[in-house]
Order: sequence, then C-alpha cells, then structure tokens
Amino acid sequence: MLIQAHPGLRLELRRVGAEGAPLLVIDQLVADPDRLVRKAARAQFMPQGAMFPGIRVRAPLSYESLWNSCCGRCSSRCSACPRPRGWRSRCATTRW
Repeated sequence: MLIQAHPGLRLELRRVGAEGAPLLVIDQLVADPDRLVRKAARAQFMPQGAMFPGIRVRAPLSYESLWNSCCGRCSSRCSACPRPRGWRSRCATTRW
C-alpha cells in the first residue's frame, strides 16, 4: 500500500508550556485517509506491551516514511525541533 501526501499538506510549529517545547501540527497529511482506514479495519490488532492497555497494529511502512519525511522537513527548517528519529508522536484526528 503506497500512501501519498495530501496536496494541501500544512506543517505548523507551535510552542507550548513555559519552556516553549516544540509541537508540530500536521494538517492534511494523507491524500486518501479512507484507504488507510479501510486497511486498518482489516488489520489484526493485538495487545502490545504493558505500557498501553489497549490494542495496536503497526502502521504501513509507507505511512511511517511519509510521517518521517514531514517531520524531517520541519526539523530541517527549525533548529529547536528534535530530529524525527526517536520522536514520540501522538495523533488526533477529526472527521467532519
């Protein structure tokens, strides 16, 4: 499954907290999010580790590649951004 970036992809670097920690907001990441949802619906979710009580499945490698390239673009423009490797990412999605 090849996942491609949305043509309207937007990256925004915000600062949060008193220390000004960087927060990267990525909007319109995936060109066809419904395709990604359909793939996830067919996946076999399993418990993974004791640190998270729910079930998980690994994202497609092309999604990880797209995600890392977006994070890399941000970190190359902003010296305060950490490098993509080792980032802790959290995703929130909204469907209107």
